[in-house]
Amino acid sequence: MELGYEAIGLCPVCAKDVPAYYESIPEGIFFVGECPEHGIFREMAEKDLDFFRRGYEHEYLPVRGNLLLPVTYRCNLKCTYCYALSNTDHDIPDRPFEVIRDMIATADGNATLIGGEPTVRDDLFDIIAAARQMSNVNKICVCTNGQRFRDMEYLKGLRAAGLDYLFFSFNDVEYEMSSTVHKNKLQALENCYKLRIPVWLQATISDLRQLDSFVSVLRGYKKIVFNVTVRAVKSIGVNHPTNNICMSEILEYLGKKDDYRMGTNAFNRHTDLEGKNAKICSVVYDMTSLDPVDWDYVISDDTFTKFWRGMRVDEVMLRERILKKNGQSKQPVG
Repeated sequence: MELGYEAIGLCPVCAKDVPAYYESIPEGIFFVGECPEHGIFREMAEKDLDFFRRGYEHEYLPVRGNLLLPVTYRCNLKCTYCYALSNTDHDIPDRPFEVIRDMIATADGNATLIGGEPTVRDDLFDIIAAARQMSNVNKICVCTNGQRFRDMEYLKGLRAAGLDYLFFSFNDVEYEMSSTVHKNKLQALENCYKLRIPVWLQATISDLRQLDSFVSVLRGYKKIVFNVTVRAVKSIGVNHPTNNICMSEILEYLGKKDDYRMGTNAFNRHTDLEGKNAKICSVVYDMTSLDPVDWDYVISDDTFTKFWRGMRVDEVMLRERILKKNGQSKQPVG
């Protein structure tokens, strides 16, 4: 049954705008788009129809703009579900320092340096120091997997350069699939605690049980954590998950089924977790709901757009680059 919501999707093969709609079937609510060139694509949006309707029909207020700037597509890890296709065969060179400096000069609000992993750049201190001198920049953040921050001196150097806070991806060891990576993240978080560096803590989950360890870590370090994000793995990047997790399920697992606030769009909610504001989110590429959002994003071809559109465009561009290098053609939509 179609729900009657007119939507705009982004084709996962060519990233072009295509007509889309929502369909309710016994398995859940699906977002369905049809590309004239690449056919029909579908993704689960929710399992709870009433929960979905409350979110989708809510009116959202505009939010202030901020900048998300990939300073590299390289990384020191090979995560299973990497949105930036880092450490794959696309060979995107790092943007020159001068280009990054000029892009930050266009920011209006906070500037968040993302990757790949920003700490693989040797000039990250210089980038932060340059941003700190700009009157248009409010807060400076580094989005990180935390591996370099097990080195206390490195962390001190970033703070001295002008870092305001870290957006720290902290996942369950089962999700990381590496006890060493997890151990390094714990040490990094401990160093942040000792230096009292503010942390926005994010967990990406592929199984609801992974929330247990995340809540335990949050409980131990909540003196430095000022914000929390919990997001479900979705269809983006090199590997696509087989397990669909919805916002309603996350909230129910956390004991917050009826204890939440509306977020900035239809696919996130806010609740309180260990005394901290927690954003619970699940990505659906419905541009009528997600675009515009609160972040400007720089695509790998150096053009600017809004975050979720840019992420889909980058995924397609990077994948095409890999396929072309390997002499392959585009893959059909699943």
